[in-house]
Amino acid sequence: MNGKFLCGLLVSLLISGCGDDNTPTEKVLKEQFSNQFHGRLILDSIDIKETSVDGNKRTYAADGLLSTGYDLYTPVASLTDYIVVQKSWDKGKDIKFSATLNSLGNKDTGWKTIFSSLQMSETPKGNPIPNVETDGKYIIMDGAGFDDKINAIKDEYARKKSKLNELNNDIAKVKTNILVINKEIDECWGKGEDGKTQSRYFVQRDLNKELELFNKENAPYYFEKKYNAEVFDPAMKARR
Repeated sequence: MNGKFLCGLLVSLLISGCGDDNTPTEKVLKEQFSNQFHGRLILDSIDIKETSVDGNKRTYAADGLLSTGYDLYTPVASLTDYIVVQKSWDKGKDIKFSATLNSLGNKDTGWKTIFSSLQMSETPKGNPIPNVETDGKYIIMDGAGFDDKINAIKDEYARKKSKLNELNNDIAKVKTNILVINKEIDECWGKGEDGKTQSRYFVQRDLNKELELFNKENAPYYFEKKYNAEVFDPAMKARR
């Protein structure tokens, strides 16, 4: 009886295992899973089966359910001041997964876990958009107030188009006025000897020529030369 009792006790110890202290808790697994995937994936439930042991290092085959930490969105259209997006994934949707779990440590030292070879039944599509429901530049397709926002954009576009048409008309009027003013300015330059209406360029050219001639005739050298020829030299001859 004693032999059978000891044998049963040994089997019981092997089954329950002194190694239970090396198995990471569900709370630890959920926290470290979320940290590993930067909060984009959330571990909802998990079952693990030990596959190998090396001291306080253990490897497990893991499977269970996970979800995304955020609703995911995909852009479908880009307007001038807005981006239209469609919700492409609900964060509450369950995804089946399987993975390899490597664990180091025990309940006294804590655990460091790494999930690898992650396989999922579905791949979430899209990207999280912070404050997508309150950020005015985003419009969620089929979301709350979608039709009202689209109608408001149409009205705003119509107002801007009307304003643009007014500005274009004003620009056309200004151009016409500029042509009239330019014509009046051209007529202010008078007419040349040939009877043709002169332009600013030709008037300026003639003025430059007159100024050049005046400067030449009244330059000190020419003035002295003229003075000598007409006054000084005749006076000297008269004295002789």
